[in-house]
Amino acid sequence: MMAPQDAGEDSWQPGVASQSPAPAVPAAALPAPAPAPPPIAPGEAHGDEAPPPPPPPQLVVDRGPGMLAAVETSTSAISLQWAPVSCTVISPRAVAVEYILNYQLQMQQVDEKSGAIHPDRWSVQYTGTATFVQVKGLRPGRRYAARVLVQPTVTNLLEVVVVPPPPSDVVAVETLPCAPMGQPAPQLASRAKKELKFKWNEPEETGGRALEYTLEMCPAPEGWDGPGPSPDGFFEVAHGPERSYLAKRLVPGVQYCVRVKAANSEGESAWSPLGVFYTSATVPSWSPSDAPFVWDTTATSVTLGWPEPAANGGTVTGYEVEMDDGSGFRHVARSAERQCTVHGLHSGILYKFRVRAENEAGRSLWSPLGEGRTAAVPPGPCGTPALMGSSQTSLSIRWEGPEDDGGSAIQSYDVEIRPKSAAAVQGLADEWLLAYQGRDTACTISNLRAGCVYMIRACAISEAGRGAYGGAAMLQTAPGNPDCPGVPLVAARQQTELTLTWAPPLHDGGRPIITYRLEMCSLGSVEGPSGDGGKGKGKVDPGFELAYLGPQCGAVVTDLEPGHRYSFRCSAMSEQGSSGWGLTMQAETLPGLPFEVDSLHLVAAAPTSLKLRWSRPFGRGARVNSYVLEVAITAVLEATQAAHAAQQAAAAAQQQEQLHELAAAQGGQGAPALVQDQQQQPQTNGLYPSSSSGFDEDAHFWPAYQGPDSSCTVGGLEPFTSYTLRVRAQNAVGCSLSEAQAFQTAPAAPSSPQGLHLQHASPAALSLAWQPPASDHGSPLTGYQLEWARGSRTSGPPANAWRPAYQGTATEAQVPNLEAGSRYQLRVRAGNAVGWGPWSEPLAAATAPDVPAAPAGLSAKAVGTAVRAAWEAPEDNGAPISAYELEAAPAAGQGSFTLAATVSGDTQSARVLQLEPNSGYRLRVRAVNAVGPGPHSQEVSVQTSRAPPSPPSSVAATLVASTAAAVADSGSSSTGGSCEGPRLQLSWVPAEQAPEQAAVLAYEVEAAPVGGGGATGPLRQTCASCACSGTISGLHPGATYTVRVRAVGADNSGHSEWVRVREGKEDRRFRVPGPPPPQRANSAAASEGAGGGSVSGKPQKRRGGSGGGGEPKAPRAVAVTKTVAARAPPKKGWAAVEAWLRRKSGLGVYGWLVVAVAVGILVLFLGSKLLP
Repeated sequence: MMAPQDAGEDSWQPGVASQSPAPAVPAAALPAPAPAPPPIAPGEAHGDEAPPPPPPPQLVVDRGPGMLAAVETSTSAISLQWAPVSCTVISPRAVAVEYILNYQLQMQQVDEKSGAIHPDRWSVQYTGTATFVQVKGLRPGRRYAARVLVQPTVTNLLEVVVVPPPPSDVVAVETLPCAPMGQPAPQLASRAKKELKFKWNEPEETGGRALEYTLEMCPAPEGWDGPGPSPDGFFEVAHGPERSYLAKRLVPGVQYCVRVKAANSEGESAWSPLGVFYTSATVPSWSPSDAPFVWDTTATSVTLGWPEPAANGGTVTGYEVEMDDGSGFRHVARSAERQCTVHGLHSGILYKFRVRAENEAGRSLWSPLGEGRTAAVPPGPCGTPALMGSSQTSLSIRWEGPEDDGGSAIQSYDVEIRPKSAAAVQGLADEWLLAYQGRDTACTISNLRAGCVYMIRACAISEAGRGAYGGAAMLQTAPGNPDCPGVPLVAARQQTELTLTWAPPLHDGGRPIITYRLEMCSLGSVEGPSGDGGKGKGKVDPGFELAYLGPQCGAVVTDLEPGHRYSFRCSAMSEQGSSGWGLTMQAETLPGLPFEVDSLHLVAAAPTSLKLRWSRPFGRGARVNSYVLEVAITAVLEATQAAHAAQQAAAAAQQQEQLHELAAAQGGQGAPALVQDQQQQPQTNGLYPSSSSGFDEDAHFWPAYQGPDSSCTVGGLEPFTSYTLRVRAQNAVGCSLSEAQAFQTAPAAPSSPQGLHLQHASPAALSLAWQPPASDHGSPLTGYQLEWARGSRTSGPPANAWRPAYQGTATEAQVPNLEAGSRYQLRVRAGNAVGWGPWSEPLAAATAPDVPAAPAGLSAKAVGTAVRAAWEAPEDNGAPISAYELEAAPAAGQGSFTLAATVSGDTQSARVLQLEPNSGYRLRVRAVNAVGPGPHSQEVSVQTSRAPPSPPSSVAATLVASTAAAVADSGSSSTGGSCEGPRLQLSWVPAEQAPEQAAVLAYEVEAAPVGGGGATGPLRQTCASCACSGTISGLHPGATYTVRVRAVGADNSGHSEWVRVREGKEDRRFRVPGPPPPQRANSAAASEGAGGGSVSGKPQKRRGGSGGGGEPKAPRAVAVTKTVAARAPPKKGWAAVEAWLRRKSGLGVYGWLVVAVAVGILVLFLGSKLLP
């Protein structure tokens, strides 16, 4: 009933103790009543025996807790309250006892039927010091018994005996009732074909009052005459305290939905979830028109189908089929679908069928009868055909009809023929073909081949269909001439011969082949007439001539032309006669090397290129597809040839000499013959000797063009130079080489000059010289051009940055008007009558450095008697600036310039100190580099300010502790005022100022931390010029400070020197006290006053009315704790008034004074506005 809840919450639950912490309560040292002296027994002597030990102290509760009172009740919570109790310490001696009073609240639910309270069912709902408790999580409309126990606990003395009081009287309390909640769904108790019995349980929460139930269902029973349907279609069928209902007059196998709700005097619950139930089903049933029907029939089977029967609330699980073939019904099939096929029937027979269905209730009656008839059977096979007569192209046959017609009359016959011989297949497809169709049993088949064997068969056709074919007969036609042999095929090809083969005739006409005749005809070159480019035109002979005659099926045809096409035909001969010519075949001989190119023709000559063309030669069977134009330098070839010829002549002379010596040694015999043989060696053809003489001509040629065109332009040549060219014509076989021819390029502009170098460099000019170009390319030189551009360390200048510097015939020149210390790029080119040649490689050069330029942007600003000057860096003219010289002079006409400051070259500012106050000066600056000082900049004028004021004197400082510490030491109350931290109070004496000094604008005081201590930086404040003292606040506790003061001058004259607070010769140090130690918590800081309040501080809501479903929330209890704390000694006088005001209103005396003054001012203001 009561589930525990998280102890961290403010409220609590039954079964979980929740108590606010409270300090131990010290009991005042009570004066124990003087115990009466123990009586002395008569005759007992007073001796020196030790008195007995006193009894231990006792803590006695004055009285038990009072009667519990129900302060507030709701549907799930009850707030209880009881009177607090007090305790008395009984002891023969004075003791200080600290104790805590805990209360324990116990509850139990009262039995609803008997009203009895069981002593062993008490449950602790709360343990703590509060006297007001709210118990949550109770059930609505229930009675509960409650009582309170007091449990004192001593916290400081173990020997104290605690005497607990008896529990309080039992009080019966009751929660408020509510509407029922959480009605469960109805359940099925029993089911029949036309009845359903429902039952349901009580709701999860009854609300504490008697219940009545309302049951609705959908659809309504048959013949329903009760109330109409609700908006959502349900009918109310039962109402009352019963928790079951029997619904009658229902339809078998139908779904019914039911729901229920509970109601009491407080309201109604929500509808329960729906319960869905079905009545029991009956067997299926057929209508008079539900007879089975036939979908399809064959000679031995019937396919049946039937309509779906009425299921009557169930589900049809299968069908059973019976058949009557005239001898009675018998089972033939069982099916889960509404169709089946019955096999094993006889053709042409009428059958009857019936069906019955099954469901979970049983089997239905048999359906009406359905009928179906099987199909007829085709006739049997015919007899084998017999030959009546034959010719070279036809066969006459006859056959016998079938013995069995299959139950229907023969209507016609089909005769099919299929070739058996290979030759017969050429005229007919290799399959059975229809040759005759009619009612007769004899026919003649024509359009056949002579000497071929055929297969022939016949079949009969009736209304039932086509019968099977009978046996096939093998019949042959009369013999004839052979067929043509196969097309000749090329077995091997050469450039001048072809090897041909052919297949024998497919059909020899019934007689063997004796011989074959092969004829051929030349069709010319494979390139055609357009391929003849001059040399080697092909021969054309259109007439056929005998090439072979013999019994073999192959021949080798020789003496042919390379790259020519020939046509061949062949015929076969037998005793019966000769076949015609077979198909003509064309074959080609292998192509040969193409003829060489006739000659090269020069189209145009340029300085660096030659444009040539040539005619395309005959390819000899393979069209020329590409050309390779090779180039060699004529002078190199001629020099190499001359050297080689000289070497060969020397070798020949040496060999001739050796031959003569050999002949002389042999007596003069044989020498003339050897010499004659040597002289009769063949001479080389062409412009140069062939490679057979040992001269490698190909090593000096390089390919300049390769492609299919018969013209090209050879580029990349040297001007005015003779070149030797030759062409290789290439086809699929190889290439031929033409004779070499020499051609010369046209003159051109000269090459670039050589050896461009720098002769001399000055700050404003560069002197250069160069050598003439290596070649004038066929035209004398006419002059040179020199250009310059600004240079760069990373990249060359753009094309539009070059400027002309010189044009003439000399090989040296000077470039004037340049900038000192700058980098430049220079180039030169030569020219002749053809034009200007290419530029030389750019030469990087630099002019000599010069003194730097004058600085610009000089500015000056006076601060007191000092001047700060700044300027912009000038051009260094090739040498880095090493320093700047700043010069100063009095105002115009009062003196000359003197050096005032020198700074490094990377600094563009300087400061001039110790100038005369309130005086005018002129400033100028110049830059200095390794060459020397540059020109001065423009002068600027500046006026100094008055001299800074004199510093103050007699500076003193005092460290003042915080206001809060002072008040704590004095013991007075600090309420009503603000607490200030430690601060430094300073004082000084202003100095007398001279006329040339500026007036004092203000004073700056500064406290700088020394040695850390937690301070982050100096504290600085500004005081008025008329002040002689100041205060520095915000000091860090525990830090040490030094103090100084200075005067601030007017008119931007600057500051005086700092004046420090001294102690002897050292700076005086002021140490700020550290933070006070934390005060001990007063035991009287606990909550004051008796009585309790809600721990959660939130009002509790009363639950009432109807609620939704869902699980009930866990019960909780909220305790109001009373803390008994020891009080501080009472305050007297002004402190008592201050404490009383703060306790009642939170404001002290000073606060109320401020409020009174504000109210008075407001009343006066409103009175002046409202009164006339």
